[in-house]
Amino acid sequence: MAIFVDVKERVAKKLSGWKEKLLSMGGREVLIKAVAQAIPTYTMSCFLLPKSLCDDIEGMMRRFWWEQRDQESKITWVSWQKLCKSKLEGGMSFRNLQAFNLAMLAKQGWRLLSNPQSLIARIYKARYYPHGHVLNSKLGCNPSYSWHSIFQALEVIRKGTRWRVGNGRLIHIWEDKWLPTPSTYKVWCSANTIKSDYREADALCSQSQSYEASRWKAPPTGVYKVNVDVAATSDGRSLGVGVVIRNNKGESIAALCKPLSRQFSSLETKVLALEHGILLA
Repeated sequence: MAIFVDVKERVAKKLSGWKEKLLSMGGREVLIKAVAQAIPTYTMSCFLLPKSLCDDIEGMMRRFWWEQRDQESKITWVSWQKLCKSKLEGGMSFRNLQAFNLAMLAKQGWRLLSNPQSLIARIYKARYYPHGHVLNSKLGCNPSYSWHSIFQALEVIRKGTRWRVGNGRLIHIWEDKWLPTPSTYKVWCSANTIKSDYREADALCSQSQSYEASRWKAPPTGVYKVNVDVAATSDGRSLGVGVVIRNNKGESIAALCKPLSRQFSSLETKVLALEHGILLA
C-alpha cells in the first residue's frame, strides 16, 4: 500500500538527515525513540504493518545505531532483539515494531469490546459478528484491511483477559476463561469426558487379576498427588465428597470435605469428587 511506502520513506529521510558521527550513543538513543519509532505509531494503531516493512524500518534504525553509512559493513556487537529488551534486562528498551503494532491494534479491539455502542463498534458488529461479540468473531469473507488488522490482534486480548461473571449470557462455558483457578481459568474438559475417562479407568481396574491392599504411594519430587473419595449414609440419603492433596513427603497441602445438595448415582458422585479435586488443585 502507498501509505506503507510513505512511512518507510519518512523514517529513512529522518535517519539519513541526522549526523550520527556528531551524536553520542545517548543522543542516537533519544533520536531513535523520539522520532524514528514515533513516525509509524499512528499507522500502526490502524493497520497491521507487513513483517517485511517492520524488518526494513528496524534495519534502518539498527544501521543508524551502529553508525553504518549506505552499504558500509560494521560489526553489530549486540543483536537487535536484545536491544529491544528493557534496560533492566540488558537491552536499550527499543520497540519491537511487530509486537508494538499488535499491542496498538489490540487496544482498538478492546475499545470495540468495552464500548459496544460506539459507531465503529456497531458497524463492525453488523458486518462481522452480528450474533456474538468481538472475541468470538470470525474474519469473514472479503474483510476490510482495518478489520483484518484488528482481528489478528484479538489473540492478544484473549491471552490477557478473563470474564467476570455477571448474568453469564455471553460466556461460553467450555471455551472462555471465567473460573477463579489461576492455572488456565477454563473448564479443562466436559463432564461427559470425565465420565468416559472414569468408566475406562474403572474397567481397567476391574480386569486386574491381582488387587493389592490400598496403600498411599508418594508421587515424585515436585509433584502433588490428589486423592478423592465419596461417602454416603446407611440409608443413602446423604452424600459427600472428600479431597486431599499431598506432596511427596505425605504432607497435606490442601483438603476439602463437602456434602452434596442432592442425590446422585454412584458414578455421578465419583465424577463430582474428581471435579472437586481438579478445582481444588
